[in-house]
Amino acid sequence: MDATLMVDKPVLPPELYEKSFWGSAAFVGYAVTMWLAPLGIAWEVYKGPLDIEIRAALMIPLLILSGQGLHLLGWVGHEGFHFNLAKNQHVSAGLAVLLTGPVGFFSTVGENSIHWRHHRYTNRDGDPQTVIFPKYKVFLTRMLFARVELEYRYLCNVVLLALNKLIVPMAFHQKTCVRYARLDLVWSTVWLIAYFWLTAVEPVAGLLFIVLPHLFAFTLSAIRPYAEHAGTEQGEFREARSLVSPLMSALYFFNNYHLEHHLYPTIPCWRLSRVHRYLKRTGIYEITQPHISMRFTDWFRCAGKSFPYPSHSTQD
Repeated sequence: MDATLMVDKPVLPPELYEKSFWGSAAFVGYAVTMWLAPLGIAWEVYKGPLDIEIRAALMIPLLILSGQGLHLLGWVGHEGFHFNLAKNQHVSAGLAVLLTGPVGFFSTVGENSIHWRHHRYTNRDGDPQTVIFPKYKVFLTRMLFARVELEYRYLCNVVLLALNKLIVPMAFHQKTCVRYARLDLVWSTVWLIAYFWLTAVEPVAGLLFIVLPHLFAFTLSAIRPYAEHAGTEQGEFREARSLVSPLMSALYFFNNYHLEHHLYPTIPCWRLSRVHRYLKRTGIYEITQPHISMRFTDWFRCAGKSFPYPSHSTQD
């Protein structure tokens, strides 16, 4: 018998579930700083007197880090629709929509249109991700095409939802989800117009400080689902992977504890490392042998062909 079926999920201390204004503020501030601070430094380098080759060498890692900041803003939306940003669910969801506006061509409401089913049916029939991700077998196609299909699904769903032509399980009742979808579309469009205007006025700056960070964010976010689920199985303690290196925690503000998030999705991300330590102390990880990696390089390794994404035939 599978060991994961022989143990009960521990009941955690209630304080781990509590929403925190300061925790949310720290998360949002961290993501915004990771996005904008490298851009400010890169701008000074861009305007500086150094040779162009040296400026490019200095700017590239800064723009990659800025892209990760945009990626992390997407995680702010994820937390918001798990109702982890505020005690009031509508405040949490409203913050999610507001704060993901700068992430171009991304819809946090569209993400939520498939994310609840992903949690409910992880790695099984009914999980929309088992329809999208398994067809891409190697690192290059996973990086280039998987995220395109996922984002296309998000955008299609948010448009259909805004027109009240999509009914799927989501965070709120249908009418409320329709309103959030419309708000998301309007706010995202405002940001896209601003980006296009800035790029038209300053094409080189637009390319460097808007387009490139978004491309890096796209690449990083394309790798992530495979790092989280490729090579995993079914069952509460086997369906997701946590990559717990300190560098991953710094880059993801503890959203890298993905197994713990699946086990306890209403615990704010900044407490997931505490959940991890608590579960280790109980000894339950010795029984269940979950997918936990300390190596930062596994973020890339698990996106390779040696790690198949769980696949099922049911189409959503």
